[in-house]
Amino acid sequence: MLRHIWEKSALTVFPRTMIFALTLAFTLPAIAQVNCGDQPKDVPPDVQQKLSGDIQGKAQLFTKLLGDAGLTGKVDASRNEVYQKYHNIDKSQIDRYMIWVSCQTINADHSLSAVTR
Repeated sequence: MLRHIWEKSALTVFPRTMIFALTLAFTLPAIAQVNCGDQPKDVPPDVQQKLSGDIQGKAQLFTKLLGDAGLTGKVDASRNEVYQKYHNIDKSQIDRYMIWVSCQTINADHSLSAVTR
């Protein structure tokens, strides 16, 4: 009788475990997907348009430098370049837009693994 109960419970546990394992295997890439959030609403469209080309180019460079020790220095230097070029735009707006564009660019780079993104 005890053997019968064990066999029955083993048969019900295995499918549950397998379903869990398969679910985990198919959802891990989705879990690794980063949500960058909505486009910053407090950065006016005209400001975004002015910044767009410069920041997108810098964001692509950041993607290439992921994992590199010099990434932080390059981000700081790039941010300072944008501050100087657009000295009439609020720095916090530049920062928010740069973060959002960089996140979008990194997320869209399919050459990076899900873990790296």
